[in-house]
Amino acid sequence: MLNTFETVVFLFHSSLILISIKYDTFNSYLKPIAIMSNSFLLQGTVKWSYDYELAEFSDTYKIMTSMTSFAPPLHKHNGNIALSNSELIIEGVDGDIDLSIKLGTMKQIYIGFDEIFPVTAVKSFGAFWQPLRIEYYTSSIETQSIYLIIDYNGLFTHDKDWFNTLTQMLQ
Repeated sequence: MLNTFETVVFLFHSSLILISIKYDTFNSYLKPIAIMSNSFLLQGTVKWSYDYELAEFSDTYKIMTSMTSFAPPLHKHNGNIALSNSELIIEGVDGDIDLSIKLGTMKQIYIGFDEIFPVTAVKSFGAFWQPLRIEYYTSSIETQSIYLIIDYNGLFTHDKDWFNTLTQMLQ
């Protein structure tokens, strides 16, 4: 039996409702399997990685990624992303992992390149977009960093909009 999953977004009374629907091709019916309802300030698609995942890529691989036509940017995970008044939510697609980060746990928000995600890993050497890095607390003393590429269309991203919104909310 083959199953496919599809995410559908509805706007209902100014609240965004994100519903994952399972389509059972054998019995030909639709069945909602997960419902996430919230008033989101921003939403989009995301390619993302933890800092330790990007550090595993060799420098040669990072450079080759930037030189390959039609290749997506450097990342390990895909999903949908939403920002509410209290948290950043990433919902993985195709069995990928989910992540939720409370705004109060964010230590640093940075847009740009660094030694983990160098400018040489991007086509056009960062002229059109830069990754968004969020460092957040996982415990009272430990932090974790993620790199986000939001709404990548092959040339541009919306990372700057997300950066501006997050910094404004955290001031």
